[in-house]
Order: sequence, then structure tokens, then C-alpha cells
Amino acid sequence: MSRESVLSILGVLVLLSPFLGLPLAILSFILPLLGALTLGIALSLRRDRVRKASAIATSHETSSSMVP
Repeated sequence: MSRESVLSILGVLVLLSPFLGLPLAILSFILPLLGALTLGIALSLRRDRVRKASAIATSHETSSSMVP
């Protein structure tokens, strides 16, 4: 399962959690956990995109610097 799909599933769980009928004591534990997981996955996706963008920029600079 990709990180994008896990992120989508976590978003749906956070969205639907108030309507699940769980006691507030349980929700006060589950919601921060789901939020932390969502944040962690989102940050890892951002880090990968920044790495890919810098790799593309680096390879582009290298190829253009070889031209006289």
C-alpha cells in the first residue's frame, strides 16, 4: 500500500471518527495518534519530493555545465 493511499485512509478515519460513537476517552487517544501518523507520512512525502526535485536540478546543472 502506498503512502498516498495510507494518508487518504487516515484522513477518512479522522473525518469519520466523531460519528463512530466511541467514548470521548478513546477518541482523545485515537485522534492524536491518527494526527501524528498523518503528519509523519505527509512529511516523508514532502521530503521525497524535495529530494527528487534537487536530484533533477543537480543533474540538469551538471549536463548544462558541460556545454562550452
